[in-house]
Amino acid sequence: MGRPSEPSVRLAGMHCVQHPAVPATEQCQTCGAFMCATCDFAAPGGLHFCPACATAPKTGLKGKRRGMLIASLALAVWCSIGLGLLFSGAFAGFVKTHEDQQLLGVLLMLLLMLPAIIGLALGCSAMDRRLANPPGLWVAAVWNGLIVAAFLLLCIIGLLR
Repeated sequence: MGRPSEPSVRLAGMHCVQHPAVPATEQCQTCGAFMCATCDFAAPGGLHFCPACATAPKTGLKGKRRGMLIASLALAVWCSIGLGLLFSGAFAGFVKTHEDQQLLGVLLMLLLMLPAIIGLALGCSAMDRRLANPPGLWVAAVWNGLIVAAFLLLCIIGLLR
């Protein structure tokens, strides 16, 4: 299975960043630079990198990934505070009837479990198999995952009562 001699339609008219007279055959997966076959660093899985990204891969979080990490951590903190209040009995005074208990359950699902699920999704979405994933990203994803697991366990216990 060989490489096509003509650039694809998406690269038509584009030229290599390093060699402006040569038509581009690929686009860098990291920075988006166009490159010719000489400059292309092909990695397993159909990934292509320019010489700059292949020799000095980016390790920090930038842009959207950083925003998703911050949002995921903020949601994990919010849900942890809510779980702490729940386990401390802070909501016990609000529950007098079975209907109050059901209403509190729905509110906890909306105000705590849903944000934990969103935080888990953001943490997982910010991970990139091509780039370095700092420990903070793993902490955010695992933390939100543990909160979701705790809520599911509480729901199962509640259903068995």
